[in-house]
Parts: sequence; C-alpha cells; structure tokens
Amino acid sequence: MTTRAISVVVADGSAMFRERFCAWLKEQSSVEVVGQAASAPDAWALFLRHRPSAVVLDLQLPDDGGLVLLRQTKPQPLNL
Repeated sequence: MTTRAISVVVADGSAMFRERFCAWLKEQSSVEVVGQAASAPDAWALFLRHRPSAVVLDLQLPDDGGLVLLRQTKPQPLNL
C-alpha cells in the first residue's frame, strides 16, 4: 500500500527560515514541499496552484500579511 505525501507550501518572510525548514521537511518521507513564498501574494498564488494539504504561514508576511492570507485559505461553508 502506498501512502500519499502531504503537500506543503512554506510562506515566510525569512529566506533563511524557509530554506532550513524546507530542508528539514524534505527529509520526511511523507512530506512534499510544493512551493515557497516570501510574500502573501506569492503564497496565495502557490496555494491556488497546488491546493496543498498544509501551509506553514508567517503571520507577519510582507504585503497583505499572513492573517489576510489565512482568511483567504479558510474553507467557506457551502450554501445549499
């Protein structure tokens, strides 16, 4: 039985943090880093493109900020 990897986008304003954290994640057999972003607009574009299982998010991202991005990625209820 094969296990599907958890897809992750890492969004943080610090290049050093992104590089080190992604290096650590890549060592995990069940995790696939599908993108890295240094700003909220870049992170949003990666989120829309990859629809990852998880997002590691710096709440103080440049531009719109991580809180705005967090609200955008929150699933919306279905209006039935």
